[in-house]
Order: sequence, then structure tokens, then C-alpha cells
Amino acid sequence: MKRLFAIILAAVLVLCLAACGSGSNPSSDKDDGDDKDSHDDEDESADGYIPSDEDISDTVAAIAAGDYHTVGLMADGTVVAIGNNYSGECDVSGWSDIIAVSAGESHTVGLRSDGTVVAKGTNKYDQCDVSDWENIVAISAGKYHTVGLCADGTVVATGHNGYNQCDVNSWDLTQ
Repeated sequence: MKRLFAIILAAVLVLCLAACGSGSNPSSDKDDGDDKDSHDDEDESADGYIPSDEDISDTVAAIAAGDYHTVGLMADGTVVAIGNNYSGECDVSGWSDIIAVSAGESHTVGLRSDGTVVAKGTNKYDQCDVSDWENIVAISAGKYHTVGLCADGTVVATGHNGYNQCDVNSWDLTQ
């Protein structure tokens, strides 16, 4: 039940960010004396501009920054990345159904709506070894490690553990 709630919450957040962050804000348009709004040909509500499906698919819903790369989660669940791609950290064009992204120094992590996780980039410390993770509701990428919050309140981590940053197996956030 917690996993379902987290997935629904994440999806609502993505949709809200897509609607609010579309870059179109009719209330901020300069008043040139013409009563005709620049969005009169599109659906509007009392709250303002409602983007079309085409607008939403091109809308950035969330962002993450690594050391030398930037990642964007699109409202349609795809991911874009730009910057240093030396280790493949920007090779995310094939990702879909993503609800959250995070970026480490040279790796990128994505959370799928089914609770699985994908990762690209340098794997020197096994920070991209997340393919067996399931029932994940939140992710975070550190410099050389990746952390996931499970639906049951436990935490998983993989990657460099030089400062015990991956010693989270005993954490239980359900209490």
C-alpha cells in the first residue's frame, strides 16, 4: 500500500510540475491593451493555461545535476541528459516510464513507475548495480554510491563505502 501511495504521489508531482512548469504563464504576459490573451485558442480554466498533451510531452518535470552532466525528467516519463558523457552517464535516451531521476558524479539513476531502478555511467564502485532492486519509492545518487528507499521503509545502497555511506541495511524507517 505504501508503494502504491508513493508511486501515485510521484506521478501526481510529475503531472503538477508539468502543468505548472510549462513555461507558459498567461498571467505574466505583458498587457498590451489587447483583451485577446495569447492562449485564447487553447483550453483555459479559472486557474490559467492548461497545456495540451503535446506541450506536456515536451515539458521538463524534474532535474538533477551531476558533476559535469545535467539530467531532465520529461513529463512523459522519458529522460534527457547533456554534458560530459565520458562514462555513459548521459546515455539515457532509451529510458521510459521514469518517475524520478538523480545524478551522481559520473552516473545517472532513474526510478521507474513499477518500482525498479535503472542506472547508466561509471560503475567503478558498483554504484550502477541496481538492476535487482524492486519496490523502490525514492532514489538518490551520491558521488560514487546510489541509495534507494523501499516501499516497506527499509533502505538499500550500493557503491563506494569508504566512509560507511552504504551501511544502511539496518535502517528501518517504518518505526
